[in-house]
Amino acid sequence: MKLSDISPLSALKTVLVSAGVDCVIYEGSKPTSGLPDSYIELIQNGSLKSETENVSIVNGVALISINVKLLSTMAVNTKKETLILKKFEDLFFNGKTATSGSYRFSLDKDNMVYSGRGLSEGYSSKVINLVFKTF
Repeated sequence: MKLSDISPLSALKTVLVSAGVDCVIYEGSKPTSGLPDSYIELIQNGSLKSETENVSIVNGVALISINVKLLSTMAVNTKKETLILKKFEDLFFNGKTATSGSYRFSLDKDNMVYSGRGLSEGYSSKVINLVFKTF
């Protein structure tokens, strides 16, 4: 596999869209203004590792960041977060894996979920870490 062919975020986006996620999904970078009320950001979290000399089997960590605009009271809109998460949570929970192309994704059991909010950005975030591996 060539380094230029490694694209886990595109494969992950395909998995999410196939599962029915219909909000905006950004791969790697998002605009600095004009963001929608809710969106998903996909980010490679850390370095890639190869299990073979010829880089034919690659693994790493990708994260799904669900971002939802805070309510006018600055509280987290948990209903909206939950609606987005429900569209794809069955893909990964209870030991399930999801595949797209030559990528297999599963929950990172050691570092699964983070929740928080950024008052200065005006969004809450729920971050789900996934491990991926080519096959």
